[in-house]
Amino acid sequence: MVITSIVLVGMIGVMSLLLQNLKAQSINKNRFIAYQMAQEGIELTRAIRDNYAVNNDHLGFVERYPMGSYFYSYNKGLNALSSDEGMVVCLNSEGFYDDFNSCPAGEDTIFRRKIILSDGNDGNNSFLKVSSFVYWTEREQENSYILETHLYDWY
Repeated sequence: MVITSIVLVGMIGVMSLLLQNLKAQSINKNRFIAYQMAQEGIELTRAIRDNYAVNNDHLGFVERYPMGSYFYSYNKGLNALSSDEGMVVCLNSEGFYDDFNSCPAGEDTIFRRKIILSDGNDGNNSFLKVSSFVYWTEREQENSYILETHLYDWY
């Protein structure tokens, strides 16, 4: 009886550790995905800005995209957001994360992303502040990952 109790307590401890490990693995996986999606938002915005400079387009990025909230679609580029919640992200047929309009029904993920453009000034130069927010709900808890960069005008 005593030996059975000791073995049972040991098994409960092992099961508890196993469940905690699985939970931590899921949380870490989603944080990693969120980080990559936030980084992608920054890089895509920078690529759009760079494309205007390379093509000698003097209207420029800031004139085309006023300060505000945006989402990125591989099919449509940078698009204004009408709500502050962020755009639901899904997996498209090529395996890329994209906005929900570009994906088949039922392929939504738990993630929402928005890119916020705002004015910035470091005392000497003005810049475009780009913030990439990724939100998701996991185990009834709201999570977010935020990255920010400053893009200076090239001309």
